[in-house]
Order: sequence, then structure tokens, then C-alpha cells
Amino acid sequence: PFCMLQGGYHYLGYQPLPGAQMRYVASAQGQILAPPAGGPTMHVGDLDPASSVEPRNRWSASVTVWVHAAADAGEGPLSGITVNGSWSSGGGGSCTTGADGTCTIDRTNLKGNVASTTFSVGDLSDTGGSYSYAPGDNHDPDGDSSGTAITVNQP
Repeated sequence: PFCMLQGGYHYLGYQPLPGAQMRYVASAQGQILAPPAGGPTMHVGDLDPASSVEPRNRWSASVTVWVHAAADAGEGPLSGITVNGSWSSGGGGSCTTGADGTCTIDRTNLKGNVASTTFSVGDLSDTGGSYSYAPGDNHDPDGDSSGTAITVNQP
């Protein structure tokens, strides 16, 4: 990280991964302003479903989300990214990626007459401000989802 002063604004810079453009975040009197477009991006690189039986004719669904940088930034896993999404059976969820770029969102207490539920990624946010979300780049290498939504079936 570095800092420079220009035109009354402080610019905090972060050196991105090789091949990506420099990213600046402007700060005026302690308030962080929106970073300019054109910096490194991130997207979902895989969604994996799981389900399990719960007591009293109930079940739970979970989705593991893998977040990584864009191809021009090496497609490496990103930690500290907050994933937000919603379930077709109601409710939403969020998680924060670990060092391996993954996190899991659960939907518990589904009734036995619910055959499946679909999880849809709504947003990825980088609390550090280095990466912006590029949903059009979402993908799933094993083909069981679009990279944006995945269906979890009752066990």
C-alpha cells in the first residue's frame, strides 16, 4: 500500500496481482469515496451443493461458493470476500471467504414436502475495496450450476 496527496485528496493505492491495473481509493477528510472503474475484478468460480437430513421430517441445504480473481489477475482464490445471496425457499444468507477462497451458506429447517431449493448469488463485496464484482464472469467448471445459481435437492 502507498499514499499520495493530490488536489486536496489522499489516494490510497494497492498493488494488485500481476497483469492487473493499479487501483486507487480516494479519501477526503476521512471519508472513503467510490474507487474508479477499471480495477481488478472478481467472480464466482464454482458453486457446490450439499444436503442433509434433519429431525422431524426436515432437511437442510448448503452451498459452498468459491470466489477468485479475474483471469488477468491470475484467477487465484480471494479471502475476506463477503458473499450474499438468497434461497428460492425463502430467506437469504451470507458468508466470508477463507484463505482458500471458499465459504458455505446454509438453509436449515426445510420442510419434507420441499423437494429442492435454489441458491442465487446476489453480490460479492470486498471489504478491502481492491476488487469489484463482475457477475458476467461467473462460471462453474463441473457444470452443475451457472456460477450464479444452483439447485440443492432434498437428500
